[in-house]
Amino acid sequence: MALATKPHHFPSPVNDPEWLKPTVDWFVEAETAMEVGPGKGEFAESGARRGSLSRYYIVDMSERMQDLVKARLENADTSTELVFIHAELDRDPLSEIPDGTIDKIIMINAFQDINPKHALWEFRRILKPGGLFRANVTDRSVREETAADDDLFNKESGYFYLTSNPGAEDQNEVKPLGRITTKAGEDVPYYRMMRSYYRWELKLSFAEPQCLKRSDRSLTYGSGYTNTPFSSRS
Repeated sequence: MALATKPHHFPSPVNDPEWLKPTVDWFVEAETAMEVGPGKGEFAESGARRGSLSRYYIVDMSERMQDLVKARLENADTSTELVFIHAELDRDPLSEIPDGTIDKIIMINAFQDINPKHALWEFRRILKPGGLFRANVTDRSVREETAADDDLFNKESGYFYLTSNPGAEDQNEVKPLGRITTKAGEDVPYYRMMRSYYRWELKLSFAEPQCLKRSDRSLTYGSGYTNTPFSSRS
């Protein structure tokens, strides 16, 4: 795993053809690949339609978002096997994926909002020797600058609150973790607290001893863009 930096416009590059095509080109030069946090499935659709991947794992903490991606890919003309996994990388092991079987992993605007150490532990386990992890990162400072008054984001702590449970179809069946008062004075339940990270914090997590102990694969920092496994952008 390595790190390289290259700025990109906020919030997401998936609608930028100059970013999307070369990134998909890089991603599908593999046998087995995984995307974590596919959003509405723009990148997944482009990758799946290429048909050059043998297996494509698509992981999301939200079943509802996964349903959107499934619907988007339902009529995609592809020979790639699509495997959907509902999991939260902050706490769930990707037990469906055997050790050392993934060539490439990509996360687009999601890595900065999960526990990076836990994610890296799992990525190191499932990546093949020489496997690559690439992330498009929205720095916490961007969220601090752009957060609206009605956003449930604490600029001092970096935490933001999810007011709907990402894994539940029926919100009435899920007990919230607590309640929070918005700046408008509205009392609302929240189901999860998530912390947004600065890019420098994510960089440090690559060198943590805890990560090194989970695998004998080396962690390095690199430069460049196309051939680097971790591409961090603000």
